[in-house]
Amino acid sequence: MNLEYWRSEIDEIDAEILRLLQSRALVVEKIVRIKAGAGLPLIDERRERAILRSVLSRRKEPLSIEAVECVFGCIIRESRRIQIEATGAE
Repeated sequence: MNLEYWRSEIDEIDAEILRLLQSRALVVEKIVRIKAGAGLPLIDERRERAILRSVLSRRKEPLSIEAVECVFGCIIRESRRIQIEATGAE
């Protein structure tokens, strides 16, 4: 298998990652509605820490702890942005 084959594999994986991120964002929007209806706080730092602990516990080489923390930190920040935007909160 040549370089182009592996680049094509990367492209397919990237498309799947994006699809999953978009699906996650749609679920976040549903959670916002549930939180609003139940009068729950928008941000749940305990849940965010639990998510990070969970993904870190499943991390394997060659991914570094720092890389996983960085990627999921971005995902969590984007989820917060979506929630804030959906509610108009600051």
